[in-house]
Amino acid sequence: LLGAGTAVWAWEVRPDRLSNTDASAALLGYDPGEVGLTQAAWNELIHPDDLAENHAAYLRHARGETAFYEHEYRARAKDGSWRWVAERGQVVERTPDGEPLRMVGTLSDITLRHEAQGTALEMAERLRKISRHVPGIVFQYRSRPGELSRGYFPFVSESVIDLLGVSPHRLMEDAGAFFRMVEREDREVLEQSIIDSGRMMRPWRCDFRIFRRGAPARWLSGTATPQAEPDGTVAWHGYLQDVTDQRDLDRAREAAAAAQAANRAKTEFLSRMSHELRTPLNAVLGFAQLMALDGESPLDADQQRRLALIRQSGEHLLAMIED
Repeated sequence: LLGAGTAVWAWEVRPDRLSNTDASAALLGYDPGEVGLTQAAWNELIHPDDLAENHAAYLRHARGETAFYEHEYRARAKDGSWRWVAERGQVVERTPDGEPLRMVGTLSDITLRHEAQGTALEMAERLRKISRHVPGIVFQYRSRPGELSRGYFPFVSESVIDLLGVSPHRLMEDAGAFFRMVEREDREVLEQSIIDSGRMMRPWRCDFRIFRRGAPARWLSGTATPQAEPDGTVAWHGYLQDVTDQRDLDRAREAAAAAQAANRAKTEFLSRMSHELRTPLNAVLGFAQLMALDGESPLDADQQRRLALIRQSGEHLLAMIED
């Protein structure tokens, strides 16, 4: 027990007398005999902010409200630092009227665990603050290969409130709430893409529509990297972003490009057609002019009238081509 950082104690409630105090005190760096053999003496080592709650935990057990006395608190070590300890005990003897007479229990040093938890909480809080300012959704999703319906979200950034109108807590409780928001036509493609990613351990990417009651469907684009976990699950760390406006912009650009291409084709067509029409038309007008000016073979009045109609129609057509 000592090798595991745990000490065993016994407390005779009446009178106040602790046994094996030296083992408990040794966890805090004290030498044998430096800590008194009473609960009152031990209480002097408990952090003032934790003392009341520690006593309350004992009273709940003493009254029979809890099966065990359990509490985690800070205790002052010999070097003056505060160390976290976890104490657990049980009343093993009582008076005929139910008052506690004797307790036994254990005391464990959990300082390293608390420090690790504190670091993890600090990192989680830092991630939460950073991801809150990211426009898309940062997420972690876990599932067993082929068991997508049993997957869950260990983490979802708060941006999900703005994007999907649901809280992170809601999706972490029920991952199905997310999949039910996906358009029915896209749901099968989305689920199959996640299954394929987990089976082949390849990056996941998928575009799909999602709907919110009373609002038009929005397009989301998702990317994630799968990671195999020791328990057989696959964890995806990824990002979802709203690409509806981008898709609308892309479609507008495609339409504009198509219109420009059509306009260029029209311009090229008109240019070629005007050239092809102008060539024979110039011949028609040129020879009509030569016929009108031919002094060796002059035309009679009726022929001159007909030739004028040819020139008039040709010049009208030429004006149309110029326009």
